[in-house]
Amino acid sequence: MKRLPIGISDYKKVVEEDFSYVDKTLFIEEIVNLGAEVVLIPRPRRFGKTMNLSMLSYFFEKTDKDHSYLFQNFHIWKTETRKLQGKFPVIFLTLKGIKKGSWEAAYKGMQTLIAKEFERHDYLLKSEKISQKEKNQFQSIINEVQNQQGLFEISLQLLMSLLKKHHNEPVIVLIDEYDTPIHDAYLCGYYDPMIAFMRNWFTEGLKDSTFLKKAVLTGILRVSKESIFSGLNNPGCYTVLDEEFSDKFGLLEEEVSNLLQEHNISHQIQEIRKWYNGYHIGQSFLYNPWSILQCIQKKGQLRSYWVNTSDNSLIKKLLIKGNTLFKQDVELLLQGKTITKPISEEVSFKNLEQQVDAVWGLFLFSGYLTLEAAPTYKSGSLQCELKIPNQEISDLYRFIVTEWMTASAPNNNLPLLLNSLVNGEIQLFSELLQTLILNTMSYYDIPQNEPEKVYHAFVLGLLVNLENYEVKSNRESGFGRYDVCLIPKDPSALGIIMEFKKAKEEEDLKSAADDALNQIKKEKYVQELISRNIKQILTLGLAFKGKQVFIKENSVSF
Repeated sequence: MKRLPIGISDYKKVVEEDFSYVDKTLFIEEIVNLGAEVVLIPRPRRFGKTMNLSMLSYFFEKTDKDHSYLFQNFHIWKTETRKLQGKFPVIFLTLKGIKKGSWEAAYKGMQTLIAKEFERHDYLLKSEKISQKEKNQFQSIINEVQNQQGLFEISLQLLMSLLKKHHNEPVIVLIDEYDTPIHDAYLCGYYDPMIAFMRNWFTEGLKDSTFLKKAVLTGILRVSKESIFSGLNNPGCYTVLDEEFSDKFGLLEEEVSNLLQEHNISHQIQEIRKWYNGYHIGQSFLYNPWSILQCIQKKGQLRSYWVNTSDNSLIKKLLIKGNTLFKQDVELLLQGKTITKPISEEVSFKNLEQQVDAVWGLFLFSGYLTLEAAPTYKSGSLQCELKIPNQEISDLYRFIVTEWMTASAPNNNLPLLLNSLVNGEIQLFSELLQTLILNTMSYYDIPQNEPEKVYHAFVLGLLVNLENYEVKSNRESGFGRYDVCLIPKDPSALGIIMEFKKAKEEEDLKSAADDALNQIKKEKYVQELISRNIKQILTLGLAFKGKQVFIKENSVSF
């Protein structure tokens, strides 16, 4: 049985040491046949971007060593593209390590990274085709000279020009995780200097370059053209919305099936599909490769592997700070429903906290949402039907909501609040809910016309981690639609129906709660619980006025 290449992204190591490898070598041919000179491919993290760029590097690079043996047993060797193996000088940089707390530290990290790539090509210092001035600049970069930011901003162009001059062949440029420094700069407060450096670096190196054969950039997001690509004419960008490369990042059903069979856990395919499948890119439906490899390594244990490889700090920040409508949409997603949103293929970090549409784009391109169907154009805007892709990502949303609620609850009373509800201790539940609302409602802009929708979403946020209950919202039962229904997995446990009402100025909270209970009774909302053979049912009328809450209960037994 072959070993799994977990944490290994060096193509040569995977092939030479006979690790399990899913053949994605036709990615090389697709890159070659693409018309664009500069190709940007955003994909979620841990979807094989670094491995694919490593593969491109070993395929194209012209070196003293023959690397053709790394490809002879794979699909690419059956195509005419094999003739390009080992023909071009290559620059290969991965920026995923540029995660620093300050601009000074990040710039130093960029200097060191660039210097190492220059050092990898230090044979150029002996080339007779290169002038002494150019060699001096080359050596200054290797030495990471201080107070020379302008030199490092033209370093990509410099190295390309020298490689072209020495080899008499245009250069392949491969830049992995190009947006990581920008993402981190946004979170840590040095966005502007980082953007300025990256814009100059890319523009000097890739704009109308006579030294360039092909540049391939991978990352998570398509950072807005105005931010760093303003100097480039027409870079080809192929996101999760496009058909190009749709099957080259992530694992297809057949590929996962073969891996599971090879490692003797194919009998778990149904559960594994529920947990890690569901990414819709172009015409392809894909599994998360990192989670699949981890799951196989753990002999089929179903866990949240992918979401635990990052601190998810930006996702948490945006979920917690989102407005009322945003939280209502998250509620729908957690119920397994879809939402349709306008999506911009470019992400501007500065707009994330002001423009909700930008947030949905971030979630889609980062892998926290996926497409339900092909996008459509409406009134000049790209409309996407979005959903949570699988169980692993759904659990992340639930964890973030619960973590926020727990932090907001005094003395960590959230578990006590939930237990009091499912145990039917409604007076205690009401007291704890009132305290929680007073502590957390500063996050909400409560509308005057329909505040019950806000409280509806708020209470659903509390319920997302009730493991022994199925939580449903706005579903048909009897003659109408209940607000919330808690269906116990154990039929002998307590089933609960909730209805939310706004207390009008002329009536008190108790009257509004009575109206809610009467609606539950009149519309026969308990019918779904009865059909599930639930014998003990509790109906709750929840009335709200400003930050005041009042709950009235009624028990039904069958």
